[in-house]
Amino acid sequence: MNAQDGARLWLASVPQWVDTPMEPMPSHQCLVRKKPSPLATKPWSSARKKLQTRWLVTRGNHVDYYAHPKPSKARPKGHFDLRSVGSLRPAREADPTAPEFAVELVAGRHHIVLDFEFRPMLDACLRIWLSAVPPSAVPEHWRAKANETV
Repeated sequence: MNAQDGARLWLASVPQWVDTPMEPMPSHQCLVRKKPSPLATKPWSSARKKLQTRWLVTRGNHVDYYAHPKPSKARPKGHFDLRSVGSLRPAREADPTAPEFAVELVAGRHHIVLDFEFRPMLDACLRIWLSAVPPSAVPEHWRAKANETV
């Protein structure tokens, strides 16, 4: 058997789905207010003066956050993998003083509270995030939302 025959045999054994073009990975970028990690479990009202502005970049299952909106020229301040999220919920479930469009998430050693400030910004991120976060980490009413939007 020569190399061409071997290549034909190998290609014949590859499942057909490999031949279909891959969809681009979903991505989204937006500005958020982030509660510093040491204050993640403290009420939003007590952390108000220490909030950080972060540029959030979601690429597929991976989220980076930066100090400014030029991520190509900087190292991220932090990052997490959406598949490792153990909890993602509205921040008001744990803290009634949290803003309306804030979320709390726990991913590995990261405990993060982010305020998207506007529903369209939150919805755009959730559309991607809910497709990657384990369903058991998300409240039932958001799981239903994921089925509607994704």
